[in-house]
Amino acid sequence: MMDTEYKLLGIALAGAYLEGTSHGDKTSCTTYDTHLERYYGRLVEGGIVIDKRPCGLDTIYAGVMRGPLVDVTLSPGTVKRFSEIQRAANPLFLAGLLQSGWGPLLAHGMFAEPIDDYGSLDTVSLDLYIAYWGSRGARIGYRKGTEIHWTDGQIETIKQQ
Repeated sequence: MMDTEYKLLGIALAGAYLEGTSHGDKTSCTTYDTHLERYYGRLVEGGIVIDKRPCGLDTIYAGVMRGPLVDVTLSPGTVKRFSEIQRAANPLFLAGLLQSGWGPLLAHGMFAEPIDDYGSLDTVSLDLYIAYWGSRGARIGYRKGTEIHWTDGQIETIKQQ
């Protein structure tokens, strides 16, 4: 059994990312590698693959900058609004973020016009994240045994690494 269980593998323009849990805590991994298939074997059974590249640059940029983040530990259908997170956060922590390299992104999240039902820096459950990106043209796949089954009908065999 792996200590880290990745439930989501995704790719956009800057590289691949994995989201999951390790010993009960959230964890993520980002790489500038664009070879998505190298990471299929890291997914748990039933894990999700989201390939955002078919969405196009404008859609990806808008979705990343003005759309939701994902939290694979949230119950299905859950939305955590950024304003709720702000209220719960320590004001000194938020002030530190604004002064850090994250300041511009945080400011953008606070003032950006939302897309659809989600605002920038809102956090959603995996099912809502899949629906969000799927509705924008992303390819969605699911791990079944030693294969990735894409919703467009294609099947890819997971190669041993």
